[in-house]
Amino acid sequence: MAIENLLVPGLRSYSYVSDDRHRVLHQQPGSLANIGPNGVNLTISCLSLNRAALTEKLLRSVAQHIPKFAGEFLIIDNGSGQETVDQLHAIREEMPFRTRIVRLDKNYGVAGGRNRTMPEVCTEWVLCLDNDIFLTMDILPRIQEDIATLGCHFLNVPLLNPDGQTVFAAGGHLYVCTEPAGLHLGAGSACRQAVLDANALEPFLSTFLLGGACVLKKSTFGRLGGYDENMFVGFEDIDFSIRLFQEGYKVGTTSVLGLIHDHPPPVSDSDRDYERERFSRNVIYQSARYMERKHGFDIWGDGLEHWLALRHETLGLSEPSQESVVATEPPSSAVRPKIALVIDVEGWAFSNIARQLQRHLGDRFDFKVISSQDLPEVGHIFMAAAECHLVHFFWREYLRLVDHEWTHGCIQRTGISFADFERRFIKNKPVTTSVYDHLHLDSGEIVERIPFFRDRATGYTVASERLAGIYGTIPGMPAPACVAQDGVDLELFEPRSPAYYQNMGDRPIVVGWAGNSKWASELPDVKGFHSILLPAIELLREQGVPIETRFADRQTGFIAHADMPGYYHSIDLYVCPSAIEGTPNPVLEAMACGVAVVSTDVGIVPEVMGPEQKAFIVSERTPEAIAAAIRKFHEDRSLFAKLAAENLESIKPWSWKIRAEAFARFFQNTLDGFQRHRV
Repeated sequence: MAIENLLVPGLRSYSYVSDDRHRVLHQQPGSLANIGPNGVNLTISCLSLNRAALTEKLLRSVAQHIPKFAGEFLIIDNGSGQETVDQLHAIREEMPFRTRIVRLDKNYGVAGGRNRTMPEVCTEWVLCLDNDIFLTMDILPRIQEDIATLGCHFLNVPLLNPDGQTVFAAGGHLYVCTEPAGLHLGAGSACRQAVLDANALEPFLSTFLLGGACVLKKSTFGRLGGYDENMFVGFEDIDFSIRLFQEGYKVGTTSVLGLIHDHPPPVSDSDRDYERERFSRNVIYQSARYMERKHGFDIWGDGLEHWLALRHETLGLSEPSQESVVATEPPSSAVRPKIALVIDVEGWAFSNIARQLQRHLGDRFDFKVISSQDLPEVGHIFMAAAECHLVHFFWREYLRLVDHEWTHGCIQRTGISFADFERRFIKNKPVTTSVYDHLHLDSGEIVERIPFFRDRATGYTVASERLAGIYGTIPGMPAPACVAQDGVDLELFEPRSPAYYQNMGDRPIVVGWAGNSKWASELPDVKGFHSILLPAIELLREQGVPIETRFADRQTGFIAHADMPGYYHSIDLYVCPSAIEGTPNPVLEAMACGVAVVSTDVGIVPEVMGPEQKAFIVSERTPEAIAAAIRKFHEDRSLFAKLAAENLESIKPWSWKIRAEAFARFFQNTLDGFQRHRV
C-alpha cells in the first residue's frame, strides 16, 4: 500500500530511491550489520520509576518473543524506592539474556535519565523503550534490515494501541502551523491513528523521533549532545528532532508492527503524585517557554492547554483551582456577547465587512476577527474562539471543512478525539455562516450541502433578495435567517468634484474593473474579466471607440482598501461582467464615488441601482452586450454626470451604518434562540 494512503491528512510523501545492495554501504568492512544477528550489537534500555510491574511486562515480552536475544537489556532506575529495586533484581534473575540494573541517585526526568543511560551502554546501537510498552513479536530482524535500507542512525519503531490493531504512533512528524501569535510547532504520528495492516507499511523517512520507542546509534547521539534536560514531557523529543533536522540527519521508521503502548492510569498515591508533577501546568508551561526562547517557535497555546487538560482527565488527576481547564461553556455574556468573525485574508472583502461590523456594532458586540490565512486549520479557529459566544464564518465552504478527514486528523494531533472536540468547541455555541454568491447550486452540489446547512450551521444569512428566493425554495434546505446585505463606507468612498464630467470632450473613456481575475479559477471565468470584459474592450477598439483601461486586479497589483477611492476617481466607467455575485462590492464603491456603472444582472445590482442606472444592466452576458452599453457613453457623454448624480442618491441607504443593523439582529436573534433551545 502506498504511504500516501496511511499518512495523516495534510502530509505528503516524497520519493527515496535505493536498492537492496545499498545495505552493504551501512557497515564497515568486517563489522556486523548495524544491530547484528539477534541484536548482538544492541542494548535494549528503559527507564523505570516505582512501577516495577510495567518493566516486568516489557522484560517478559522480550524473553517470550526474542528468547535468543544476544545483546543486553539495561534498566535505568530513575529514583525508585528500595522495594521496587528489589523487585527488579528478582525479575532480572529470571531473564534468559544479559540484564543489568543501574540505579540513579534521584529522578532526573526523561531527558536526564536517557542521557545517563548512554555512558552505561556497551554496544553501538540502542533500542530505547518506555516501560509502558511491550513486544508481540520479534522486531529485531526487520529493524536490522530497515536501518540498512534507509541508511539512518535514528529509527522510529511504530506503536499500536492496546487493541493491537490501531496506530498509537507510526512515524513521526514535526507539525508547523502559522497562527496570529506566530509560528507554532508540535509533533505527533505521521500515520493516521487507525487500523493498519501489518503488511501495508514499508520503511520511510520523516522528521520527528519519538524517544520512547526508537533505535539510535550511540556515537551519533553523543555528537549531537543528547537531550536537553531543561525540557520535559515530550519537549525533549521535539527539541532533539529539530536539531536532527537542522544537522541533516535522517529519521527513519521501521515497517514492523510489534510494539504495544499501554499506559495504565496511576493506582497509588505516589504514582498519582508523579503523574501530577509530570503533567503540571507550570512544568509544561516552563518547558514550552524555554523551547520558544531556544528555537524561536511558539509552543504554548490553546492546543497545548487543551491537550494538558485532556491528559489530566484521562489519568484521573485533579488540578488546583487556579490551573487552566477546558470549559465546555462559553463565558457569561453579561456585558457584550463575544463574536468571532472568521475572514479569509486581511484587507480582502470579508475583512472589510468585519471591520465595518466592529465599527458600527462594537458597542453591542465584542468582535474577535480570526483570519483563515493565519489559522489554516479550522480546528485551530474553533480553539481560538473558545471564549466566544458565537462563531460566524463569512465563507461557508471553510466551515464545511470541519467534517473533513484532514481536519479530524489535525484535531486528533492535539490529543483530543473529534467527538470531545466537537462537544467542547463547536456544539456549545451557535456557529453561523453566510451565502454571498451563486456557487454550488447545481442539483448534485446543493443536495450534498443540505446536511451541512441543516446540521452544522445554526443559521445563515444571504447577501441578496435574489439569493433568499433561491435558497428559500430548495427542497429540504433550511430557509435563510435573513437577508444581510453588504454596505459601503460613505465616509471613505466620497464623490469627486461634479465639474469632472463637464469637460470630457472626446477624450478616451477610462474603463475600470476591480477584483481577483483568478477567483474560483476552477470554474469558467465567473468574474467575466477574460471572457467578457477584455473581448468587449477589443471589440470597441476595432469599432474605433477611444478606450483606456485601468484595472485593480489582485493578480497584477494589490490596491489597499483605503486607497480604492483614488482608484475610482481615476476611471470614468466601472464594468461588472460577473456571472455569479451576491454583492459586487466594487459596484457599491464606484456608485458612492459618483462613477457610472455597466453591469450584468447579478446579486444586489437591481436592488441598489436607480431607474436611470438600471438601464445599463445588460440583458445578455456577452462581450457584444457589454460593448454596446459602453458605446452609449461614448456617444452621449452627458450620461456620466446624469448617472453620477443618481448614484450618489441611490447609494445613501446602503451606508454601512444602516446595513450593519441586519447583522446585529441576526447575531442577537441567533444567540437568543440558541439559549432558549438549550434551556
